Amino acid sequence: MTRECGGCTACCSTLRIPTISKPEYQPCPNQCEKGCSIYATRPKECAEYSCHWLAEINVLVPLQKGHSLFPVLKEEERPDKCGVLLEWSGLRAEGAFTKATGIQFFHAREVVPGAFTSWRGKKLLDRLSKKHLVLLVFEGTKRAARGPPGLMSTFAKYTALLK
Repeated sequence: MTRECGGCTACCSTLRIPTISKPEYQPCPNQCEKGCSIYATRPKECAEYSCHWLAEINVLVPLQKGHSLFPVLKEEERPDKCGVLLEWSGLRAEGAFTKATGIQFFHAREVVPGAFTSWRGKKLLDRLSKKHLVLLVFEGTKRAARGPPGLMSTFAKYTALLK
C-alpha cells in the first residue's frame, strides 16, 4: 500500500520554500487547480518533502519491520482533510533539540486557523501526544508543545536553557 498527495496541497500553503522566496503560511505562486504548475521542475525542497501522512506508509512502516513506532494515520487525517500537517523530526536533518536530548517529535502545523481545536484536529493531537512530543506551529511566531509528562519536562528544561 502506498499513498499519494491526491488533491492535498497543504504543504504548498504552509511551508517556507527559500529557493523561490516563498514565506511560511503564504500560498505558493506556482499552485494551480491541478496542483503545481512547475511540478516537473519544482524546487528541491518540494521534491524531497513528505509529510508524515505520506511518509509513514511509503517510508516509515516498511522500515519498522513489525514494530509499531507510530500510530498509523487514517485516510481522513490527510492534512487537507483534518487541517493539520504533520512532520516526524526523524525524517529531517537532526535539529538542536534532538541532538541535545535524543528525543524525536512531531511538528504539527495548522493548515487552516483553528484546526488544532477542531474536532478532527483535537482528536488527532490528543492521540499523538499520549506517546510523543508534538510541537504545534501556528501561523506567525506562536509555538506550543504537547506530550506525555516526561517528554514535556525535558522540553521545558531545554527551552528554559535557550532563554
